[in-house]
Amino acid sequence: MPKKGKTNQESAKKQSQKQRRDQKPGQDARIEELTPELEGASLEEHLDDKEEQDQDQNINEEGMALFDSLTGQPHQEDILLFAVPVCAPYTAMAGYKYKVKLTPGTQKKGKAAKTALHNFMQSRESTTREKDLFRSVKDTDLSRNIPGKVKVSAPNLQHLRKK
Repeated sequence: MPKKGKTNQESAKKQSQKQRRDQKPGQDARIEELTPELEGASLEEHLDDKEEQDQDQNINEEGMALFDSLTGQPHQEDILLFAVPVCAPYTAMAGYKYKVKLTPGTQKKGKAAKTALHNFMQSRESTTREKDLFRSVKDTDLSRNIPGKVKVSAPNLQHLRKK
């Protein structure tokens, strides 16, 4: 947030304007001395602003690269580093490999998270690496974004409950 009041440049500019108004013949040398100082200060600020913009752009590019590396549909050749639990509208999750539908119900969110995780673990499509990543996610991380009192729905969920 910018500081209120006059900056050093503004006060120096005012002083130079005041001196010009009150200037007597022979005082040109002093004005010429102040001008290079002001030019140097504005040049330094311009360079600092440019460096900040470059730094912000680099950070933004790194963030976008990380964001682009996340996927809801991992391929066989992908190297999986970690699993991120996501809670979003079901239509937004249409492209995800592992998903369950949460509707209002009587099940607590911790139990619902474990049911969903069990469903993912029993899936025929899941690889051993994916199962390891499912196990590595903490229960608190799984249930953190799930609303309370839900019902878990999934295509193979009834088949798994009968076993």
